[in-house]
Amino acid sequence: MYFMKSSSSYKIHFQGAEEQEMVAMRELRVENLKKRMNDTGDVKYCICRRGSSGFMLQCELCKDWFHGMYNTVLLHHHHHHHHVPEGLGVFPVP
Repeated sequence: MYFMKSSSSYKIHFQGAEEQEMVAMRELRVENLKKRMNDTGDVKYCICRRGSSGFMLQCELCKDWFHGMYNTVLLHHHHHHHHVPEGLGVFPVP
């Protein structure tokens, strides 16, 4: 026998998943902000997992930092987060 869930049960399921995703993103943002504030030179950033150097870009959604030379990867990162590239915070690192 075929069992069909009601649309309200799907709505509840997706609301729960959305809440979990928001909690995870908030935790990631806090972790990434602390990482930058507590950087003593040994913190790893970007997809290359190296320290901060040169021109860095910050994702406005997850607050992680990326080296400017990886701008193509950054576009993919923002599409993954469903965030438009204009939301990038751009800050030179001394």
